[in-house]
Amino acid sequence: MLASLVQTWAIMRENQSFFRAADSAKAGTDCFETISPIRALIRRDPAGFTAELGDFVLRAIGFQGRGSDGLGRPIYSELYRSLVEQEVSRFTASVRNFDTTLRLYEYWEDSAAPFKPPMTSLRDVDEAGMIAAAGFDARVTQGRRTIDQDDLVRVMRAIRQQRGSVAETDVDAQARAP
Repeated sequence: MLASLVQTWAIMRENQSFFRAADSAKAGTDCFETISPIRALIRRDPAGFTAELGDFVLRAIGFQGRGSDGLGRPIYSELYRSLVEQEVSRFTASVRNFDTTLRLYEYWEDSAAPFKPPMTSLRDVDEAGMIAAAGFDARVTQGRRTIDQDDLVRVMRAIRQQRGSVAETDVDAQARAP
């Protein structure tokens, strides 16, 4: 997933640079199709680059959660923040020391790349994921910490019945619905 997030960051960075440039300077803006502009950013300010990319990754994965209550925020936030920082630092070190000019998609295929290449299909996953319920709620500080099994059943049904708003399969499912 991290390779996809890096590529998303690169596309957004390129688009912002292009958008902000004067019309006469648009042709000279960095094209993030290769790792060269990324390497230049890293060599200019490695700590700033790592912080910028790390912040983007955390925001992209919903690290702060939603709303004023932070719905979906991870319980062990420092662990996740540390893991993201570690992986972004690995990427920074890898690109910083890469002296050849490669297209970004070629970089992911190189053995020196710290992450697997981005997914190009849902068939690219290693194995199916498993959702398992905990026996207690780690966030409860007072009262009952155990999970009500009826609540668990309702939550699992809601998860299984969710539909995305942009997936092409949703259109198919709606067309077949009675």
